[in-house]
Amino acid sequence: ALGEYYNVFVKYGDSPWGPTAGMVAKEIKDILETKYDKIVKIDLGKIDPNTIAGTEFKMADNLFRQKKHAEASVEYLKVLAQFPEAGELSIGALGNLAQCYMHQGDDLFAKMVALYLGERFAAKSDIPARAIVSLGKLYEEGGNADMGLYMYNKYLKYCPTDSRAGQILFYLASKAEQASKNEQVSKEEQAKSQAQADAFYAKIITDYPEDQNYTKALSRRAWRAYLDKDYAGAVEGMKLYIEESKGQPSPTLAQAMFALGDSYRQTGDLANAVRQFNTLVNAISPDGNPYGRSAEDLQRNRVLLEQARFYLAFSLSRLPSDATRKAAIAKIDEFLGLYPQSILAAKALNLKGSLQMAMKDPGANETFARLARDYPATDEGKSAQYARINGALEL
Repeated sequence: ALGEYYNVFVKYGDSPWGPTAGMVAKEIKDILETKYDKIVKIDLGKIDPNTIAGTEFKMADNLFRQKKHAEASVEYLKVLAQFPEAGELSIGALGNLAQCYMHQGDDLFAKMVALYLGERFAAKSDIPARAIVSLGKLYEEGGNADMGLYMYNKYLKYCPTDSRAGQILFYLASKAEQASKNEQVSKEEQAKSQAQADAFYAKIITDYPEDQNYTKALSRRAWRAYLDKDYAGAVEGMKLYIEESKGQPSPTLAQAMFALGDSYRQTGDLANAVRQFNTLVNAISPDGNPYGRSAEDLQRNRVLLEQARFYLAFSLSRLPSDATRKAAIAKIDEFLGLYPQSILAAKALNLKGSLQMAMKDPGANETFARLARDYPATDEGKSAQYARINGALEL
C-alpha cells in the first residue's frame, strides 16, 4: 500500500489525488517506523499538510463562489473533519461555512459556527474578526437586524483587540442613536435604543481611549447629557472632549466650549462659567479665526458668540460683589452695542437695570425707560414701566 500511494504521490503530485496519496503514505511510513521499528527508505519530507488541505478545500471553495451554499456546506464539513486545524485554511473555511448557513436561513447553525470560530481561533488569526463582522453586515443587508447585532456583539466579545473594534462600536452606537429618534416606534423602544447607544459610547470611552472615535464618543455622550439637561454629567464629558481635542479648533469644539460654560452656569458653578464663556468669546470673536470655514459654520459661530457674550454678562451678574456687577454691566453695554437687534437685547437691558438697582444706581430709571422705549413688544419691555417705578421707590 505504501508503494502504491508513494507512486501516485511522485508521478501524479499535481493531480487532485497526489497530495492526499502523499499524506496517506506519510501516515503508513509513521506507523511502520513507530509501531514496528522498520526503516522506510523513502523521502516524504516535501509533503505539506496545508498544501494537501488546500487541495481538499478547493472544491468547497468553488461551490461557495458559485453560491451553491447547500452543497458547499456539506463539502466544507467533510473536509473540516479531515483538517480541523490546517491553519488559516480551516479558519477561512469556517467563516465561509457560517455564511453558507446564513444564506440557507439556518441562523442556529450560523451562530454555532461563528461562536466556534471566535472562541477557538480569534486569538490565533484575524480571520475570525473579519468573518464575524462580515456575517453581521450580511445579516443587516438582508434585513435581519437582530442577527446582525448578535454577530457584532460576538465580534466584540471574541475580538476585542481587533483594530476595527472602536470603529464597529461607534457604528453601532450611531445606528442605535438614529433608531432612538424614530418617531414611528414607541417611547419605550426609543429609550431602549438610546440606552444601547450610550452603552456602546461608554465602551469606547472606557476600553478604547486610543481609538480615532474616542473623542467622537466623548462628544456624543456629553451632548446627550447636555440635551437631557444632565448638566453635571455634561460638564465631565465636555471637559474630557475639550481636553482630548488638544486645542485643535473646529466648529464642534466651539459648540462644546459653549455647552461646558452653559453647564457650569446651570449647575451654579458661576466662576467657571465666566472663565469658560470668556475663553470662548476670545477664541471665536477675532475675524478669520480657525473655528469655522464654511458659510454654515461661520453663521453658527456668530450665533454662538452672541449667546456667549450674553451669558458671560449674566454669569458675572450672579457673582456676589459690586466689582462683578460692574463688570457685568460693562459686558452688557458691550453686548448691546454689538447686537442691538438681538432677541436677548431686552433681557440684557432688564438685567442691567436690575444690577443698577442692586447697586443703588439712579441710572436704573434711565435703563428701564430705554427698555420700554426700544423694546416695547417684549415681555421685559412691557413690564419695564413697573420695574422703573418700583426701582425708583426703592432708591
